[in-house]
Amino acid sequence: MKTADLQPESTPPTPRAPRPWRRFIVHAGRLLLVAAILILVRLEQNRFLARESALADWSVTLEDVQHALPNAASFGQPNERTLACPILDADGEVLGHAVQTAPDSNGIIGFSGPSNMLLVFDSGGVLQDARVLSSGDTRDHVERVNTDAKFLRSFRGKTWNDLANSTHVDGVSGATLTSMAMYNGIVRRLGGSQLNVFFPDDPPSRWVARVYPGANALTPTEFDGEYIVRDKSGAQLGVVLRTSPLADGVMGYQGPTETLICLGNDNPGEELKVRRVVIGRSFDNEEYVSYLRDDPSFLEAFNGLILEEIAEGEARIDGVSGATFTSNAVVKAIVQVASVRTKPEGDESALGQLASINWGIHDIGILVVLLVTLVVGHTHLRGWHGLRLSVQLLVIVYLGLINGSLISQAMLFGWARSGVPWLSAMGLVAITAVAFAVPTVSKKNLYCTHICPHGAVQQLMSTYSKWRYRLGAKWRQILSFLPGLLLLWCVLTVVAQLPFSTVDVEPFDAWLFRVAGWPTIAVAVSGLIVSLFVPMAYCQYGCPTGALLRYLRRHARSDEFTWGDLLGLTALCLAVGFYLWG
Repeated sequence: MKTADLQPESTPPTPRAPRPWRRFIVHAGRLLLVAAILILVRLEQNRFLARESALADWSVTLEDVQHALPNAASFGQPNERTLACPILDADGEVLGHAVQTAPDSNGIIGFSGPSNMLLVFDSGGVLQDARVLSSGDTRDHVERVNTDAKFLRSFRGKTWNDLANSTHVDGVSGATLTSMAMYNGIVRRLGGSQLNVFFPDDPPSRWVARVYPGANALTPTEFDGEYIVRDKSGAQLGVVLRTSPLADGVMGYQGPTETLICLGNDNPGEELKVRRVVIGRSFDNEEYVSYLRDDPSFLEAFNGLILEEIAEGEARIDGVSGATFTSNAVVKAIVQVASVRTKPEGDESALGQLASINWGIHDIGILVVLLVTLVVGHTHLRGWHGLRLSVQLLVIVYLGLINGSLISQAMLFGWARSGVPWLSAMGLVAITAVAFAVPTVSKKNLYCTHICPHGAVQQLMSTYSKWRYRLGAKWRQILSFLPGLLLLWCVLTVVAQLPFSTVDVEPFDAWLFRVAGWPTIAVAVSGLIVSLFVPMAYCQYGCPTGALLRYLRRHARSDEFTWGDLLGLTALCLAVGFYLWG
């Protein structure tokens, strides 16, 4: 070959003209495409849940409750207010009640979805059994909860009120998000309307006719134990608070007493004041209860007081002679109801506490690690070998082995279907936000290069492995299609409601090794073995989550139509098709 043949061309290739506006529009289109798919997944899930609810609102079978109550023979009609279903024996006697947490618990997300729990109470209102009826959460996490020796059993022996007002329970190691979501679902389900074991029927209007002349009906409100007093025309005459079921735990000589606190005002806009106390039904000694009913001074002792004054103990009520235990219990129940009804809204119950975002120690630790990776990934510090190695080990140990905080398709589609678990997994939510926001605005795929524990392990293997095998260009091109195809398969599985788990196509659940199934463990182990010989093998040729992040990364050629766009449009067509005609 002549030397002249090696000389560069006299006219170099024309540089590619920058097209920033087209790049912006095309990239924005990709973001909208992914968002549209996730929205369709959510809409399809909502329709699926509505269809399932319409077909079978009650999913509990006799076999489910016979584990706790072997003599169960049939179900009675659910209570109109609590929806607790009576469990009957062969003679029609009530053995207890069954409650399922759905649909109240549908908005509480574990790792990737909600769970429907079954609660079986005996005739005394004590829980005998708690079990998982169905779950949209990750299969391996649910199985971990089912096989745990303590979690579900820890609820047994507690009353409806105990569970509704409980504020703490130990989650299942390796399935913390799933188990805590189940617990929170139970609290939400029971916290709304409490099972009234002692006085299940609403009080009749005739009981308060002397207090409200013309009273024709007591209309229940959304609050347990509260009724609007109305006349025949529907006009409001006053408000009645019942001490049951809230204060049923306040016992007199032999049992609780149902008491009605009758409230009213003389002029519109004035604060409600007590007009009279009415003694209803009772499990206490009937003779002692009659003493209270016949003592006007006791029944009128609260007259003229507002609830705040009762709650603060400003009323000095003397017990009824000959029925001290019974009368003191009635007073205590009235004060308890007044205290609950006047408590500040943000501090009213366990539900109020659960409604605030829970920044646990692990979430704070995750945020610290996330901040470190952001600083190292965006500065010259990433060039310091010792610091980079320390960050990799920190990510592997803390994010991976301790917390199992890795983004996966199972998690993403679970959140798309059921909502983001803001209350229980803020650390993982923060990781996900960074993973998708950074490549969109800074052109860096920070999650794959600095945050993902599985990627960090492969980086170390690539650095220190003595075996290297270089794939040919043809094989690299063929294998590069695999992550996108796996991503498309995940979309198809979700939108078509196929009987496959997306967790099985990725290795990330294997980091929660105590709950991981064999398919995800096999993917993890085989991917790491191949990475000993082919650097970053799984990241390059097997990771659908990485493929999604690379697809959304902004770069110099973002304005070009790619193989990823074809797959994205195909996925969108599948989502639209199954939503419209599925």
